[in-house]
Amino acid sequence: TAPINNIYGLHESLRIVLAADPDGASAPDHWLRLAQLEAVHPGREAEAAEAARRALERSEAPGLRREIRRVFEHCSAWSEAASLLRAETDESAEPSPEALRALARIEWDELGRAAEADRALEKLAACADLELADRERWAAVRDALGDRMGAIEQRRRALDLARDSAGASRWLALS
Repeated sequence: TAPINNIYGLHESLRIVLAADPDGASAPDHWLRLAQLEAVHPGREAEAAEAARRALERSEAPGLRREIRRVFEHCSAWSEAASLLRAETDESAEPSPEALRALARIEWDELGRAAEADRALEKLAACADLELADRERWAAVRDALGDRMGAIEQRRRALDLARDSAGASRWLALS
């Protein structure tokens, strides 16, 4: 129980510090830490997301934004997570494949936004080799956009990847 009491103590200490000075020089870090602490408690996702929003309002530091995005993802605040990922990838001359892959996954799997997922997958394809899951996702996205030929092409490429890396059951499921 000592670690649990320490967590609650830290939790309350952060609340007291933030109540006294919600906009101080250290406030963004304190809001982020509070968001992270809230996020690990089931049923506290709304409070975690609110604390993350407050941290974001007070700082645009890239490292802080990545951590805030992780809180949003943990809390299933998908639109906000996608927005931060989109900003991260748009601002970078060479966006990371991981960020683009995460953006495509959130845009399609969580939000069902085909056009946004398609843009992320196009950028991903331009900078990295696509994985099997990327090809499958892109096929579904192209199909949702009404591009049957694009969907078929992505499925064909997924099958090529599966042939090289998947077992027989996966190969049959794809074909």
